[in-house]
Amino acid sequence: MVEIKHAATICVFREHPAHGLEVLLLKRNQKLKFAPGFWVYPGGRIEPEELASSADIKEAAIIAGKREAKEETNLDIDVKSLHHCYHWTTPVGESRRFATWFFHTLVDHENSDVTIDDSEIVDYSWVPVSTIFTPESNRAKQLLPPTYISLQRIKGAQNYDDVIREFNRTGPITVAPRVLFDNGVFCSMYPGDSGYESSDSSKKETLHRLTGNMLEGNYKFHYSDHCEVPSITGGIMF
Repeated sequence: MVEIKHAATICVFREHPAHGLEVLLLKRNQKLKFAPGFWVYPGGRIEPEELASSADIKEAAIIAGKREAKEETNLDIDVKSLHHCYHWTTPVGESRRFATWFFHTLVDHENSDVTIDDSEIVDYSWVPVSTIFTPESNRAKQLLPPTYISLQRIKGAQNYDDVIREFNRTGPITVAPRVLFDNGVFCSMYPGDSGYESSDSSKKETLHRLTGNMLEGNYKFHYSDHCEVPSITGGIMF
C-alpha cells in the first residue's frame, strides 16, 4: 500500500498595474518522477519536524507552504494572509500519493520578483487570470486536475477580492477522486458519480467527473443536475 504523505501548496496572486489580476505558475522539471513538466502552484511535502512542532495538521501545512514557496520562488508569504480552499488526496493507484492542503494568498506587486532554483522548478510565469484558458495560454501549460479546477473557478475574477468571495462562497472543499486511464485519456470520478464506488466509468446514471488528456491540457467537467453531492467546482460548469 502506498503511503499518503501530507503536503501543502499555495495559489499566489498579485494585482499587476497593467495586466490586472495574475496567478503564479511554476513549471516542474521534466526529469521529476511526480508531475514532470506540469505547471503547478508553489508547494511540496510537509516535513516530519513541521508536523511534530505544530498544534495540528493545518498549522503544519501553513508552515510548510510558506517554506516551500520561499524555496521554490524566493517569495516571503505572510502566513496570516493564507486562505484554505481545498484539501485534495491523490487517488488510489498512483505510485506517489499526497493529501494536499491548498491555500491562496495575495502578494504585493512591488515584492513579487521570483527566483527559481532551476532544478526542481525550471520556469515560472505570472499569468493574467483573464487569459489562463485562452487557446494560446492553454496549449503551453499542462495543468493537473486540482490546478485546472481551482483556476476555472476564478477565471472571471477582476481582483483578489473576487477570488476571496468565490472560495468563501463554498468554504474549503475536500476531494478524494477515483481515477481510471485509457490510452492517455483519464476519467476522474468524485462522490455522487454512479461509477465512483465501483471505480467503473461506464456507469453514467449520475455524473460528477472530470475527463480529458492531461498532457494536452484538454479537460471536460461533467455534472448531473440530480447529483446529490455538491460539485467540487462550487457549482461552476465548464
